[in-house]
Amino acid sequence: MWEWFTTREGNIALGAVLGAGGTIIAQAASGVVGTAKELWLLRTKRRWDARHLALRTILSLDEFVGQCYGAAFDSPEFDPRDNTKFQFRNAAPNLVMPEDADWRLLEPKLMEDVMWLPSHFHNVKDGLNALDCYPPDFNNLFEHRAEDYAKLGMRSLDLIDRLCREYGIQKPERPDYYDPEEGFQRKINEIAAFWKQRQGMHERMFANPLPLPEAVKQ
Repeated sequence: MWEWFTTREGNIALGAVLGAGGTIIAQAASGVVGTAKELWLLRTKRRWDARHLALRTILSLDEFVGQCYGAAFDSPEFDPRDNTKFQFRNAAPNLVMPEDADWRLLEPKLMEDVMWLPSHFHNVKDGLNALDCYPPDFNNLFEHRAEDYAKLGMRSLDLIDRLCREYGIQKPERPDYYDPEEGFQRKINEIAAFWKQRQGMHERMFANPLPLPEAVKQ
């Protein structure tokens, strides 16, 4: 059989077989290279889209941080004619996230934490609105408002830092005299000390009740 391939007809047939095999191998190799290139392009585009979404999110969060800072350090203005009426100097924060965002582009844990932020924000608003405010302490509305928005601001700053690290984005620039992280932490510590002092006063009051009048004793 092998002797037939040494003939003229055999050489022609062998050449045809080898040519066809080479063509198949070349086509297969070309297909593999094409598929790899497509995958690389898709991966590159996804990474670029994710970075673009991260930047848009950082800009939204940075604006929200400033609003939270204003709320955390806000103080009410009372109506001099009616001490039950007041208004805050700064508008209530409003979280506006990028529209039509495909959060699935982000790293999974970042995606979850970013998507949870609006829920945390709305829960704070609902909680503050649910307080029954009346003098003299207005049910601690001012302390709750400052503490809750300081914590939301800290949460937003953490998301900004993580997004910047994950996608190689520059952190927002701020003046040297404005450090929202330090301010938020200071406010959180201040309110925590207030709650602790309040709790201590209540404990001392119930531990040492006022003596009953003589007429009541009899």
